[in-house]
Amino acid sequence: MEAGITVGIGTDGCASNNDLDLFQAMDMTAKLHKVVNLDPTVLSAETVIRMATIDGARALGLDGEIGSIEVGKQADLIVINTARRT
Repeated sequence: MEAGITVGIGTDGCASNNDLDLFQAMDMTAKLHKVVNLDPTVLSAETVIRMATIDGARALGLDGEIGSIEVGKQADLIVINTARRT
């Protein structure tokens, strides 16, 4: 990424990892980079989300059609409650 290369996160089918869980892929990406670099700040949550959305679309050459919420693009939306319950 520092060299300007687009890096996307995605799942490639249940035949190779037995699931299509993008949240698990994002979690694994963030954790592995933090462990390998011994730096808990090396990959922010915002960066991981971008890698799974617009950068994933850009890596496939589809960023004009998907990957961000914009007029004219295809989109599936979810809402995530990030508030912690205590």
